[in-house]
Amino acid sequence: MNSAIKTVPCEVLQHFERLEFKMGLESIMLTLTRANKLMQSKKPWELKKQNKMDDVYLILGACIETLRIVGTIMQPIVPSLSSKLLVDLPRMVPPSCRYLSPVLTIDITNKNMVNLS
Repeated sequence: MNSAIKTVPCEVLQHFERLEFKMGLESIMLTLTRANKLMQSKKPWELKKQNKMDDVYLILGACIETLRIVGTIMQPIVPSLSSKLLVDLPRMVPPSCRYLSPVLTIDITNKNMVNLS
């Protein structure tokens, strides 16, 4: 999941530059579907009950990173929805991580970015 999400911004931006908005949006939807399948198959809520917190952080981190990237690349298409998504992630995704940059990624193993209390 983590390696797949890293290729999505370039793929989507290439589609958008060629005015292939449908293909770009299909890539985004496929990415969101993968994140949803990850959550449903790994069931972090059950892993938390088993005290498997490292796994919980990895799963939630991957999904949060997916939402950050999707929210960022969707800004030109649906700015208000993207803005709402990115604003709703402030404690998990700091504002400095809401921009696309090849060098700026969130460490999905950082346990401090997911608050489970």
